[in-house]
Amino acid sequence: MKKLFFITFLTLACFVISFGQIEEAQKAMSTGVETAFSIVIPDASEKDMGKIWKSYMKPYKGKTKKSRKTNEFFTDNATIPELSSNSVDVYAKMNEVNGEVLLSVWFDLGGGFLSSETHPDKVSAAQILILQYALEVSKKATGDELKSEKKNLKKLGKELTKLEKVNTKLHQDIEMYKKKIKEAEANIKKNEAEQVNKNKEINNQKEKVEGVQKKLEELDN
Repeated sequence: MKKLFFITFLTLACFVISFGQIEEAQKAMSTGVETAFSIVIPDASEKDMGKIWKSYMKPYKGKTKKSRKTNEFFTDNATIPELSSNSVDVYAKMNEVNGEVLLSVWFDLGGGFLSSETHPDKVSAAQILILQYALEVSKKATGDELKSEKKNLKKLGKELTKLEKVNTKLHQDIEMYKKKIKEAEANIKKNEAEQVNKNKEINNQKEKVEGVQKKLEELDN
């Protein structure tokens, strides 16, 4: 069991390198200044993280509510055996700045808040709980990014289909224009031949006119 716990912690610790370490420090919260465990999670929104936190805390059987006054999540009487055999009250606060969210979590074990000084053997379990939550947030963010990129891909595919249709139409136009050019070239040759024949007819007709004119002149004389 200890070996599995160590492997889980090591895996999550490696994962969290991508967005920062968990820091332990005294921070102000609704009940005063207590020891908090904080981590910065990039590419996340406070709104999404709040929804995920409520869902994430459900298996611990505590009731999670958010205070509008303090902007703090409070989970009452959570069951977290890794931290305590008694119920645990969990406080969490999220502050979003420029696409990053600072998550701070406090664990009230009943006789006092969790810290490296009061419960050094429990800190790793608390850190794992926070890191697993950070992983869920990262999964949600990555999933949303995937949906967005798929949407963009679909849009690009539609744009390509339109371009392909235009290309097909242009090729069809070219073939049509080629056919018309050939027809026009043939009509030009036909027209030129007809002009030659017509000129011959005109010349013949001129000769006839001249002949009749001559005949008329002879009659007048």
